[in-house]
Amino acid sequence: MEESAIWWVRRDLRLADNPALQEALASGLPVRAVFLWAPEEEGEAAPGAAARWWLHHSLAALARELRRRGGELECFDLSAKGVGCAEALRAIAEESRAGVVTACRRVEPSSVAIEERVQEALRKEGVRVVWTVGGGLIPHDGVRQASGGVFQRFTPFWRSALSKGWVQEAVEARWLRSAPFSIPAPLPLKTVRVKRGDREVAIGPVSLEELGLLPKGRWAEGWLDRWQPGEEGGVRRWHRFLTEGVRRYHQDRDRLDREGTSRLSPHLHFGEVAAARLVADLVEAGLWGEEKRDEGGRAFVRALGWREFAYGLLRHVPRMVSEPLREEFRNFPWLEGRADWIRAWQRGETGIPLVDAAMRGLWQTGWMPNRARMVVASFLTKNLGVDWRVGAAWFWETLVDADLANNAFGWQWAAGCGGDGAPYFRVFNPVLQGRTFDPEGAFVRAFVPELRALPREVIHDPERIGPLVRREVGYREPVVEVATSRAAALARWKRFREQIRGTK
Repeated sequence: MEESAIWWVRRDLRLADNPALQEALASGLPVRAVFLWAPEEEGEAAPGAAARWWLHHSLAALARELRRRGGELECFDLSAKGVGCAEALRAIAEESRAGVVTACRRVEPSSVAIEERVQEALRKEGVRVVWTVGGGLIPHDGVRQASGGVFQRFTPFWRSALSKGWVQEAVEARWLRSAPFSIPAPLPLKTVRVKRGDREVAIGPVSLEELGLLPKGRWAEGWLDRWQPGEEGGVRRWHRFLTEGVRRYHQDRDRLDREGTSRLSPHLHFGEVAAARLVADLVEAGLWGEEKRDEGGRAFVRALGWREFAYGLLRHVPRMVSEPLREEFRNFPWLEGRADWIRAWQRGETGIPLVDAAMRGLWQTGWMPNRARMVVASFLTKNLGVDWRVGAAWFWETLVDADLANNAFGWQWAAGCGGDGAPYFRVFNPVLQGRTFDPEGAFVRAFVPELRALPREVIHDPERIGPLVRREVGYREPVVEVATSRAAALARWKRFREQIRGTK
């Protein structure tokens, strides 16, 4: 006789608007909420250091909400145990006499492989598995064209998605209309024995602290003053943005001296809020819909669409994590041997004010506005000639919202090797970008204290700062000169293009 249902908690860390949880509750059985920490099995999708910090606090928030509703979050540490998610879930289901396991699908290559193993292992035990999509706007197959190929450019993809009514269908999904509920939990597990060939491995629920997700040292001190990981924090940030920011989003999203973006990216990544819920709220507020689309609301939904585009691409073109979408870039001549340049970029010590402000801000807050991400990525890949994968790896470790699909997609866009990328010959000028999107220099002053006393006319321009001022304030010389390094980047591209043409 079935005694429980298992909600496999993955990256859907919320109770409201959660189809996987609703499917578990619909069984009428007590629900066991299970989180599996298996970084070795997740491979390239295992979160970096900053995202692990967020994950810790988000799981803590979820555990509190579950207890308030009568449930319990049980965390299992599979790292270094030689046990995979499929084996662990099979053993937990057997011990719990579970008839169904529900879970939200993911798109990362390693996650897809894990799902296949889970499906097979539980099928053999007669346990039903219900897979759900975790609150997105577009089916992952939506990146496929009528011909069967994959959209490589966002605009035709988005036009197709809107014409097919997928966004509207997501907004009208039944799981967005769930009533308040309690979560009856089964008796807690103590130890579960997982069969590994001729031997058994014992696993049991552990505390969040035992997972070891928090970074050592003082790096993340103060982050809780800036962020509130968890569903409640995501909902609060969204309601604030909905009432105070979304109408001006199309005007302010690129301004670095204003809080013009929603800053919802970590909440979306960890599934603390559902994209479909955000659009549903915009429709209710009259800011998006078939008849009326406020310009700010339209720009915001389009930005959500970019995330969906990246997810669909990763699902169908998994090589994009480590290989350029434009295959001719596999042999692009990235510069080598400049570890000092890479370190300077990582530390915000390039001598280029806007780049340094963005990179120091990243280290101090775990986040960076999208406009700044484009600038620093262009500087690394174009002006310094460094392989985009080096930058993607640094972002993966330092961003609280590090997302495999969007990280790879964004870096390929900046490097010019993505399907919808800015062409390689488009090089962002950090001086002009600073003057345009941080006109008074407030963003630079916030993170580069050496330059706080400089006037707005000077603060973004390395040449106008000059060697005398640099010595006085203790700010370094630029690692490269902006115009010269831009010319060198264009020359690399020209030689590469001629080489490609010569081989055809």
